[in-house]
Amino acid sequence: MKGQLDIFECFPELFRKPDPKVGEWVEEHGPVIDHIMMPGYIGRKVIMDKSTQSHKWYQCGILEDYFYLERNKCWRAVVNDGRKQRNLIDHFTNYPHGAFLYEVHPWSWPRNVENIEQT
Repeated sequence: MKGQLDIFECFPELFRKPDPKVGEWVEEHGPVIDHIMMPGYIGRKVIMDKSTQSHKWYQCGILEDYFYLERNKCWRAVVNDGRKQRNLIDHFTNYPHGAFLYEVHPWSWPRNVENIEQT
């Protein structure tokens, strides 16, 4: 070991710049929030996928509600991105494609392991 292990070098995602503001467009995001974990994210910041065919777009918002719609047989997320109109994102559990919600910051364990092994 060459020197003292610095936690800021090992886990840069934990100590990065402040979180994006609600409504702000971002370039990166964390992993997809699983359907089962979604109720635990109510009231927290999430990243919405608003991509088109020609460009990837991601916007920060707050997950306000997550509930089941019996008539559509899907789960619906209500996300506030700072505007008057809320975003409604349908999540079909048997259909893997479509709009997703992501955690705010990416987590790259292999990259952090490399940083730890180099010190």
